[in-house]
Amino acid sequence: MTTYSSSLLFSLLVLTGCPDPLKVPTDDGGVDTANCQDRIFLELDWASLPPSALTVTSFGSHTPSSAATYPRATDPTRIEVPITDGSGRTDVLTVQVVEATSGGPSSHTLTFPVGDDCSVHTIHGSDLPAKTVLTPKTAAKAKVDLVFMVDDSLSMKPKQDELRARFPELVQVLDSLSQQGSSADYHIGVITSDLGSGPTVVSISCQPGGKGGRFQAIGAGAPVGCMAPVGAAFIQYNQLVKDTKGLPTSNLPGDKTTSDLSTTFGCMSQVGSGGCGFEHQLESTYTAIHDAELLTENQGFFRDDALLVVIFVTDEDDCSADPNSDLFSAPDSSVTYGNQNSYRCTRFGVMYNDGGTLKLMPAGDSGGPVNQPQPATTSLGAKLFEVDRYIQFFTRNKAQGGAKIDPTDVMLVALDAPTTSVETILATKGSTPYTICTPASATCLPSLQHSCIHPTISTWSGDPAVRLNAVVSSVSDHLISSICDSSYQTALHNAAVHIATRITPGCVSVGLATPSGCDVADVTADSSGAITSFVTIPACASATSQDCWELVAADACADVCGQRQRLSVRRTGSAPSGTFVRALCDPKPACP
Repeated sequence: MTTYSSSLLFSLLVLTGCPDPLKVPTDDGGVDTANCQDRIFLELDWASLPPSALTVTSFGSHTPSSAATYPRATDPTRIEVPITDGSGRTDVLTVQVVEATSGGPSSHTLTFPVGDDCSVHTIHGSDLPAKTVLTPKTAAKAKVDLVFMVDDSLSMKPKQDELRARFPELVQVLDSLSQQGSSADYHIGVITSDLGSGPTVVSISCQPGGKGGRFQAIGAGAPVGCMAPVGAAFIQYNQLVKDTKGLPTSNLPGDKTTSDLSTTFGCMSQVGSGGCGFEHQLESTYTAIHDAELLTENQGFFRDDALLVVIFVTDEDDCSADPNSDLFSAPDSSVTYGNQNSYRCTRFGVMYNDGGTLKLMPAGDSGGPVNQPQPATTSLGAKLFEVDRYIQFFTRNKAQGGAKIDPTDVMLVALDAPTTSVETILATKGSTPYTICTPASATCLPSLQHSCIHPTISTWSGDPAVRLNAVVSSVSDHLISSICDSSYQTALHNAAVHIATRITPGCVSVGLATPSGCDVADVTADSSGAITSFVTIPACASATSQDCWELVAADACADVCGQRQRLSVRRTGSAPSGTFVRALCDPKPACP
């Protein structure tokens, strides 16, 4: 075995012509703004980076100068990098990361906008290709905290109806696997995207604070006669403990059957379409989790030892902003912000690469899809919270401000619109579907073109979720499906399979790129979740008289690509005290 301890090294080669290319800033990790002119910072987010050493080469128009090696640390490491040389200042920093994997070196290229002097650009584990997390533990997660973030803006009613109609598919998979031995204690809650629109009342739908990330015991659009969960604003459904009828114990109204579970969820998830149109999907979720004990409806929902699953159901991108922001309250006549509609979220929340220069989305027609759309940074003029706020929350451990003690206990799922094409058009105000118009006027407005439309319903559309998908993709275990699909059955089935495989030790939840394409290690962490050491475990095919891992058949696991498998560690002795096994595997793009 190879042992990686807290002194694990990270090599960084910066290609630059400057005489002093690298410098760690102030002792406390802060930015010394008095001494960083013509410099920026790369921050290594150790909490989310893989256990193997990485070699990072930063380059632009510069020539090689020197290399420096940095030890793995509990806290992020910041490295000062010059952005000028004899040829002038560079606008985009390109970083090449070489990851050591079981299959050999794997190279990835990342780009960052340089921005202002002293700006910080973080390298997260999410910047590397997605890995699938397996949990080959003796006891996998027996508790699941399942949050549905349901958009409650004007266009969402038919999508909420489809979610309600397909929820039984998710329940069926979870109950079926429970009968095969994969049971769990579930908490299921529903929040909405409505956090209002800053400090003022923009409309009757946009009140300051909105619904505040609180769980909805009965949705605002639920029909008369709906019944809430008993004694809480969320469902408690424990498959591990049966009642006198042999059913999971629960706080469901009625007979507490599986049918009652679906009915109660349907009442909760019909949140209506009267919520604010400036959707705060990410901040609402952050508030629901981070401030749970301050919100009466949320108290007791989140458990440290549970798997956290968030399912976003929305047809627009995230528009999370500071509650004191004036972005939403400025009138239609605002020269700065333009018409008072949701395009402000795109205009001041998304940027793109225009011939090597990063720019905010245009105030008019973009002339076709833009190049490399990505979440905008405040250094470029963005008015929304930077997505790093949420990426760090979901990918860092609790000691570093994250949602969970072990960040791999987070699963994010999105039913939203794809980001394959992002463009601005001029469309007639209020038209659905869009009516293209010209020239720009009070009734011919810049609009974000839809990136998907329902196969048969032209008014059922979705706008590219650039910000939201960047966050969802940042965690190792994530799924993204289209909000425009004619049925959400497959999306919810896949979500259920992923949940089930996380509560059954070592179940393989996706097809693997190669049978040996996993990096497996014994991991030691302190009480706060900060990782202190890794001991890599080789595949059994290459091991002799040492601990090794293998894939074995397992009927209790879900069928994935025609196989039911789990990852098992074959021990030569007892498992090391105080450690758990973590496996990161390369998924194949799709089943054959």
